[in-house]
Amino acid sequence: MYQFFGADDSGIIECPFMTDATDWMLFANPREGEIIEIAYLNGQQEPEMFVADNPAAGQMFVADKIQYKIRHEYEAEIVDYRGVYKAVVA
Repeated sequence: MYQFFGADDSGIIECPFMTDATDWMLFANPREGEIIEIAYLNGQQEPEMFVADNPAAGQMFVADKIQYKIRHEYEAEIVDYRGVYKAVVA
């Protein structure tokens, strides 16, 4: 690990969810083993966008508003915990 992080900390990623400044985590290379798997509903990887722009019904008729709805359905699951390590430093 000699000079891995470099002078500009290029190998360090800061996590805003870790509240203790002394704790640290280590992740294995994802090419060597899967850690997290993401599955998309019906294979739809891109979000779907719907527009309610019928001028004879709804908010478009009453207040000249166009309504948008975006749907993106997916799930993430931990496949193998061995590629992740967290050290809780007292």
